[in-house]
Amino acid sequence: LNFIGREDVREELKTNPVMGEFLSVIASTAPNLISDRRQSAAGAPVFFGDVDVSREYYAVTGVLADVKAGRLKGGHYATASNGLEFLIAKHSESGQTEPTELLRTLRDDLEMLYQDETGFDQVLADMAREVMDKYASMLSAKRGSEAARPPSGASELHVPGRVAPQKMISIDQGKLDKTIDLSGEITAVSEFMNYLHAQFAEGKMTTNLDGLKDATAALQEHSEALSRNLHDLRKVPVSEAFQNLHRVARDTAASLGKKARLVMSGERTPVDKSVASKLETMLVHLVRNSVDHGLEPPEKRAAVGKPEEGAVFISAAQEGGSLVIRVGDDGRGIDVGRLKRALVEKGLATTPAAEGMGDQRAIDHVFLPGFSMSDKVTETSGRGVGMDAVLSLALELGGGARLVNRPGEGLTTVVSIPVTHTTLVKKGLAVAVGRSVFFIPNESVLESFRPSREEVYTIRGKREMVRRRGEILTLVRLYGLLGAASAVKDPNEGILVMVQNKKRRACLLVDGVIGQRQIIYKRLAVKTLREPSPFEGVSIYEGNKLAMILDVDGVIEQSQNEERRP
Repeated sequence: LNFIGREDVREELKTNPVMGEFLSVIASTAPNLISDRRQSAAGAPVFFGDVDVSREYYAVTGVLADVKAGRLKGGHYATASNGLEFLIAKHSESGQTEPTELLRTLRDDLEMLYQDETGFDQVLADMAREVMDKYASMLSAKRGSEAARPPSGASELHVPGRVAPQKMISIDQGKLDKTIDLSGEITAVSEFMNYLHAQFAEGKMTTNLDGLKDATAALQEHSEALSRNLHDLRKVPVSEAFQNLHRVARDTAASLGKKARLVMSGERTPVDKSVASKLETMLVHLVRNSVDHGLEPPEKRAAVGKPEEGAVFISAAQEGGSLVIRVGDDGRGIDVGRLKRALVEKGLATTPAAEGMGDQRAIDHVFLPGFSMSDKVTETSGRGVGMDAVLSLALELGGGARLVNRPGEGLTTVVSIPVTHTTLVKKGLAVAVGRSVFFIPNESVLESFRPSREEVYTIRGKREMVRRRGEILTLVRLYGLLGAASAVKDPNEGILVMVQNKKRRACLLVDGVIGQRQIIYKRLAVKTLREPSPFEGVSIYEGNKLAMILDVDGVIEQSQNEERRP
């Protein structure tokens, strides 16, 4: 293959029938080995528009062909990575956004998933090959100016089975029919509203107020149903992100001399298509991490009375408005004592601070960029490599991640992300804090009340608490947390809204309750790693005013962080 790829041989291939026949024989007997090199060997350069990407494209696809044929070399990852970097640079300099973003995503995914002990294996190659197939469908065998109007008989670079990438989803016929029906219902109500408008213009509206009220209620009901149905159209089973994980677990275990099985549940849980397409990279890393760093070697498992074959568990479930995915193993879990010593060694905590640190708070350090408990990546007890990337992706999707440790029994990563990322419609409680209005999602609100002086008290002169029906709850002053001016500061003069998140309840101090509202809002696209955000999204109310939607989880977590600060 190297021989027929040489430039001096390319010219010979064009004129020497023997060499041409030689190439044809190879192509017919081993097409998979040279399918990506065949065009290059025949002397066909590859272009994206007017940019010649031949050398870099064939360097990357050549690596993929080698891996598929079992010709594994130590420099494969470096070759592919360098090829991608040069491709990204060429497209970026030319202002070609689509291929730049596609290849950057591939580069970042490879960086996150690559590990020295497994090398550039079939799992990485399959993932890269899928992206390069999409990239190849964008390429041409001629420069853009020539390819725009190809002469008769000329052909573009074509790889069988490759089509231009399109964002498409399959839609259930029943759901589509329901959407069409709802559209018709809204049209009918709209016509009736037009009739009422004409009545109003003629001065007859006073006799049709009930009709207007009924029409408005019907329009709202059908609009809500249409919105829900349109969101359902975007949903696919989360199994779309699970389909390659059995092979990932099997191949990773085989490369490390371990035995592992993958157990899945909840594959039919619905999730937004845009979320499913981003989950696979995260799950591939978590499965590989569980097999590599979580499961012990067979002999060590047998020594402690465990089956030689380890298990990796993946489950998916919809909890409230979130998709919750759990990836765990029955390995050794995290040695918290060893973890705290690592924090001290790496300068992340002093010895007294580490010793006084709670186990969960110490474990959360695993999400720090580049953190690992191992001096050598190859040690199976190492944790944390790439876990920052998992958290970053979860935050990018509007959610979060946490670790549940079972010393000696395993570790579970819990990823929680919103079910949808489009415009959302939900009911919320509008509250006033100073001169600002905020919405609290209804699913988080338990009750609102004006407290008596006996119900509010302070612990150690600092932490404010509320006693309500025998339950002790933290009091959160929203005006201080959110920076609202001119707000009510005495709890007995304001209103307390009791809210609940996944773990605990709290009482939020507000000036007053405005009432229930139907809110249409957009999620915030940016969240931070270091600080939980108290905001879930932003909405428009009363025609032209902006109001923030509170994230109760973020509000409670941020208030606790404020309490810990000296």
